Amino acid sequence: MKNNRIEGVQPFNNFFFRSCYYHQLIAGLAAFDIPAESILLSYFVFPGKDFEIEKIVIPEKNLEKVLGYQNKRCNLSKKQLLHNIDKQRPVIVGVDCFHFESRLDTYQKMHDPHYVLVYGYDLNNGTVNVVDHNYRNSWEYSEKIISIDNLLYANKMLRQRPLKRKTTMQILKRGANKKIDDSIILKQYKSESFQQAKIDSELNLKTLKLMVSQSSTALADKSRIVTNYLQEMKNFFSNLSAVSVFNKTRDCLEKILFITSAYSNLLSIFWRMENKNDYEFAYRHKENILRKIDELICSEKIIYDYISEICR
Repeated sequence: MKNNRIEGVQPFNNFFFRSCYYHQLIAGLAAFDIPAESILLSYFVFPGKDFEIEKIVIPEKNLEKVLGYQNKRCNLSKKQLLHNIDKQRPVIVGVDCFHFESRLDTYQKMHDPHYVLVYGYDLNNGTVNVVDHNYRNSWEYSEKIISIDNLLYANKMLRQRPLKRKTTMQILKRGANKKIDDSIILKQYKSESFQQAKIDSELNLKTLKLMVSQSSTALADKSRIVTNYLQEMKNFFSNLSAVSVFNKTRDCLEKILFITSAYSNLLSIFWRMENKNDYEFAYRHKENILRKIDELICSEKIIYDYISEICR
């Protein structure tokens, strides 16, 4: 067969999710009718004490069992690549971007491990169909046609110095057909974890209220860790808004959107204070900030209780 192409591959562009590997995993699993949100729910950000953040990831082996697919890790050869495409198996291929011609931002400029999803080929033209983005910090992925020889070479060089990766290809195989439900993924977490998250988040936000009310020095000293905390929480709740279990009802979706907006507003305040070196700004606007934090605490309690109930 001179050419073949897997149908149903879907680049994920809603927002940046973890890494290029996970964008390619989502795109490839779409060919098996496994929705993106099933992978999104495999990653949760939990607030900890003193503005710490804990990131919990469901191991991919667990996901394979729950979602009904297999991910075989090995090294790449042209024969293997074509064989798996013929078998309707998307292939996630690692490359060293220093040797990867289609990435002009890094080609011959810097060594950078990267993943593309291969889902088709045309031997007459010596090309493969891939999902990839255009530059390093972009999360906009699209379907492209690139040189198969260059792909194989950039993959080979990933196993050489300086990156020296051991396995550089992952084959996605369709497993048993399963009815996929968001609650199945959420049940991989403990209900108690979300109750603890509710407690720790409220404590952090109440601490922030005290800092805003009493001390610009405390705000300045903690600015970096608080800013990071607010950013992580904002991104996490923003991601949740893309998952159907959280937008089945208008009230739930509105609360998540409010939480995202509230964290974004607080984040912009901290960015402004840092840029202007003016930590009295929060005190001058404390009434509005304190009210926003109180509303945020109430909305978060409802969402954490909702998630906790699903997990039981």
